[in-house]
Amino acid sequence: IGLSRIHTMLGDYRTAIDVMDPVDLKAKSAITKLATCGISAHYYLSFAYCMTRRFPDAHRMLCTLLRNPRYEKGGIRRRFAFTDIDDEKDKKKGKEAAMDQE
Repeated sequence: IGLSRIHTMLGDYRTAIDVMDPVDLKAKSAITKLATCGISAHYYLSFAYCMTRRFPDAHRMLCTLLRNPRYEKGGIRRRFAFTDIDDEKDKKKGKEAAMDQE
């Protein structure tokens, strides 16, 4: 994953894909057991697919990432998805509290 990340950052997208080719992201392995590791692998591989104009492959990788329940452990997806909503709720509560004090 580290090599794929480096090649993606350098703009060598074909090599990034080739480096990740022997890795099976669908099976339970050491890479997919850690949520952050699996998310990074899917992200950099899908980005490399997009940049090489392999859009169906990129779409498949991102859909796999979003649907995979293994990456929900620890609330990683929930933390990112609901941050904006929680901020809006806090602002509304603050406004209501300020109006109550008046």
